[in-house]
Amino acid sequence: MSDLVGQYFDAAVAHLQRVRDEEAAGIDAAAELLAAAVADGRRIFAFGAGHSSLAAQDVVYRAGGLVVINLLNVPGMTGVNVMPAPLGSALERVSGLATATLDLTPAGAGDLLFLISLSGRQVMPVELARHARARGMHVVGVTSLAYPGAVTSNHPSGTYLKDNCDVVLDSKIAVGDGELSRPGAETTFGSVSTIVTSALMQAVVAAAVGKLADRGDPAAVPLRERGRRHRVECEGDGRQPGAHLLRVLTRGRGRARGRAGRPLSPRTVGTHTGRTPGVSRRGAGQNTVGRNRPAGFRATVGAEMTTGPVRSIGWVREDDLLPELFWAADSSSLQGQRRAVALARWELVLLVAAAAAGSADGTGWAWAAAFAYLCTVAMAALVSRQNPQGLWYEGRAVAESVKTLSWKYAVRADSYQPPPKKLPDAERLYAIQLDGILGEFETDRVIPQMSRVRADLLAWRGSARHPQITERMQQLREQPLTVRRDVYLRERVHAQRTWYQQKARQCANAGRRAGRLGILLPLVGLVLAVLRALGYFSYDALGTVSAVAASVSAWAQLRQYRPQAAAYSLAASELALVERQLDQLKPDSEDAEETWARLARDAEDAISREHTTWQARREVRSLDVPN
Repeated sequence: MSDLVGQYFDAAVAHLQRVRDEEAAGIDAAAELLAAAVADGRRIFAFGAGHSSLAAQDVVYRAGGLVVINLLNVPGMTGVNVMPAPLGSALERVSGLATATLDLTPAGAGDLLFLISLSGRQVMPVELARHARARGMHVVGVTSLAYPGAVTSNHPSGTYLKDNCDVVLDSKIAVGDGELSRPGAETTFGSVSTIVTSALMQAVVAAAVGKLADRGDPAAVPLRERGRRHRVECEGDGRQPGAHLLRVLTRGRGRARGRAGRPLSPRTVGTHTGRTPGVSRRGAGQNTVGRNRPAGFRATVGAEMTTGPVRSIGWVREDDLLPELFWAADSSSLQGQRRAVALARWELVLLVAAAAAGSADGTGWAWAAAFAYLCTVAMAALVSRQNPQGLWYEGRAVAESVKTLSWKYAVRADSYQPPPKKLPDAERLYAIQLDGILGEFETDRVIPQMSRVRADLLAWRGSARHPQITERMQQLREQPLTVRRDVYLRERVHAQRTWYQQKARQCANAGRRAGRLGILLPLVGLVLAVLRALGYFSYDALGTVSAVAASVSAWAQLRQYRPQAAAYSLAASELALVERQLDQLKPDSEDAEETWARLARDAEDAISREHTTWQARREVRSLDVPN
């Protein structure tokens, strides 16, 4: 046997031993997340690009493994399956691909994603990790910490995979991925990265199985056994690549069980896309039985394939749900915001420039200051005439009010639980409340096409679908409670809470920066005043510094950083509480629909309390839509 063979095996064994000893805590933490995801019926995904995909594939649907782990498949990245081979590496650097990939899966809050990348530097794994965490998923990264610092990140943020994970498992692979060297060979060779990353993944699975087995319920450990029959069901609308969801249910020792150990009724198994308690899930983007099957496809591993209806509306996104009125008001608000901020910024810049020019000696500087003041007056007149801030606030109030109304209708919240409490149909209630919203604002300015919209509303008759109720809203309204809850939690509650948390951090940081400048600038003015008094220079910088300080203060008041940070934090906390209550709702209870309508209303109230501050700034009285 060649001495290199022995050296390779020795290097591999030594590396495995090192990883076992030094990564024990990380493996246990990742196993805890995996066991919790399995026990709670969450979706579990694994992704790796190129050779890193081998370790991801190694834990997917194999004998002795957990059948609930799904391969997140991106064409061109699953192994080295494209020609020319460097195309796979090029795809890893494409921005936006990871976001689009994850958005086409049912992945949502509480689900788990394993990300494997040797260097952790490419756009794909970093973007995928960041987007997954933004959606509330837990992320476990398997990477080598030898690469950050040795190679630069290709992601625009400059971060690596290790910076965007809940748990990081360090494979400890050296840069270059070679354990051996030989005179005459230009570089190191003998890669052990696949061995080590696969061992790490299998160790996590083994530890998770142990944690599940310790709970004493064999049905809670969804292992795949060779020779044992597993029924696999594919759900999804078949129209979006990667939108399928495979469920694997074991046959043999006992029935599938729910979270509390209750057997799942046949009616709840495979009827819709959603977080059905206790049902094992498979595959977003990777269909083990067959790819790109039409809607309603069902298959049984080792048995015949059958077709039948699947009660599902596919993957629902908020952007597809909202009506035309929201998009018109949202566009007007964004236009007003951009214009108001730009004009305010230029007005402050011109004032500072005027103060600086006026402090200098000479006729030319005096004329420059006069010109700057003239431009400032013209800018102020333009702001007063156009009132872009009014368009900003008013458009946002209309958009958020329409969004709240649309979600209430679509998920049967508040009075929209059938039958409505005061009116014979939900569409009529929606029409009355929408008319109330439009009557509160100068909607002709906020919505340029308002004349056509009003004509459509006047022409509407109760027998047809309301012109401001989208097809997606109608479809979602007709779904079972479990589907409505999943969509609402993912697209409305969690997404809004995440946005509030991000904005609260941004506003708090901006407020702190403005506060520091408020302290620093007077100190600068003090130093300059002393230096001028001592005769070091004759330029009157005090006026300029004062103008800058006043501009910083005015800018902070315009953006209202601190009040906004407090409002966003409060709204996020309220939504977190409601989210937990909605997630704990038992869909099979007698009063499930009534409880759901109340809790969803509470969620919308928490969101409304934040966006009504926009109305308060415009001194518009609170909107009192009939309920």
